[in-house]
Amino acid sequence: MFEETDAQSIDLGQALKLTDDVIKHHTGQHLSSVQVLVFQEAWTGSRKTYKQLAQETQYSLSYLQQGVGPKLWRILSQITGEKVTKGTVKTILCRYFADQAQQLAARSLASPTSNQPRGLVHVAANEPGFTNIDVASGESPATDNNLAFPEGSVPLGSPLYIERGQNDRRCQQEITIPSALIRIKAPRQMGKSSLLTRILSHAQTSNYKTVVLNFQQAEAAVLSDINRLLRWICANLATQLGLSPQLDHYWDEDLGSKMSCNLFLQSHIINQCETPLVIAFEEVNELLEYPQVAQEFLTLLRFWHERSKLDQQWRLLRLIMVHSTEIYVSLDVNQSPLNVGLSIDLQPFNPEQVSLLAQHHGLTLSSTEIDELRQLVGGHPYLTRLTLYHLVKQNVSFSEILATAATDTGIYHQHLHRHLGYLQQSPNLVNTFSQILVASTPISVNQIDGFKLQSLGLVHLHRNEAIVTCELYQNYFGERLQDFTP
Repeated sequence: MFEETDAQSIDLGQALKLTDDVIKHHTGQHLSSVQVLVFQEAWTGSRKTYKQLAQETQYSLSYLQQGVGPKLWRILSQITGEKVTKGTVKTILCRYFADQAQQLAARSLASPTSNQPRGLVHVAANEPGFTNIDVASGESPATDNNLAFPEGSVPLGSPLYIERGQNDRRCQQEITIPSALIRIKAPRQMGKSSLLTRILSHAQTSNYKTVVLNFQQAEAAVLSDINRLLRWICANLATQLGLSPQLDHYWDEDLGSKMSCNLFLQSHIINQCETPLVIAFEEVNELLEYPQVAQEFLTLLRFWHERSKLDQQWRLLRLIMVHSTEIYVSLDVNQSPLNVGLSIDLQPFNPEQVSLLAQHHGLTLSSTEIDELRQLVGGHPYLTRLTLYHLVKQNVSFSEILATAATDTGIYHQHLHRHLGYLQQSPNLVNTFSQILVASTPISVNQIDGFKLQSLGLVHLHRNEAIVTCELYQNYFGERLQDFTP
């Protein structure tokens, strides 16, 4: 996030996050990896031509010059109301973000519920369309006037962020240790990105450089090829740090892609750093569809971690892995990054955390209501926030929420439909989940199916035994999946 007076000093990382959010808000889609690449070159003022970019990235010139670039500038032009080009994108977007910040600040000052000083009004930059205002002073509850629909990570400083145990403190301490490696695991929408945002913010306050690489932004053709994946990683590292990629200067077919990547990271990235560098890899589980590539990449991460313990310059490197399921590819224990570093396994909200989040929404729930809510959604952070959002907006009562929860008209219907659509693409998953739904006790399941269902948050998994996570999923999918089982 940024203060309204800081709009002209938005760095590349902030600009990417803000732009991705507004494009997602207007089009329903995130920036693709190639759009990110073009945007980065434009934002940093690179004089590189599309032809040079094509040569460095292996994309065709016509694809970049006639497809990716014009489409991206056209979308941004529609959003901002000004003609955006490669040369004007930074100026126009800074002005657009500043205008949004000023409008939100004005609305906040005009609101009778706002009692904070003007200097503490921040834009919740990672909320689509800047629809939320972050109360930087701490614990002030959200109100009907400034409460945004819950999606994406929780903004920095927001009263709606609930710490779970000592995770935040442990991660903030760990990231300051040379050669740190942090692994964050939890099902989807459980708060991984919100925790990551706070770790990176803490690192930035210590003047660390930070880079986030999200594998959901890479095409399947990139994820399925280790050479293309490592070039994608290196190109993104360089551009996010404001450096020219120069991949071909380091890439050598005889040395191989992993050694070429190591040389690039050391010579072109780490040797240019005077302060620690944090590289965060999000959605690592995307690689699991390509086991050989996942194996090569994960062993490379372990090598980087071990190298950072031995080499003085590499000690500046700190790594973060974020994934939504167990990593089930075969790895030698001495080459795996999964048995080293700090492991964080995010858990559902307990009753005290649900109560605290309700208070931060300006609500008071009885112990009975808290128990009923936890039984319904299993303490799932996103579903808990979604429930409280609707209660604050007063468009439905708590009893109505409970009564319509597992229907196609209840407040959870979009969430449930997304999961149903995913399940319908895999008959094996439908069959496995259907068996779990009808069982009264945890049952043994196929390991990979169990991990996939766990990554969706649909089951709790202990060893290879699975049980449904909550009443909402039990009731909704118990009825819907009957039509899809043999």
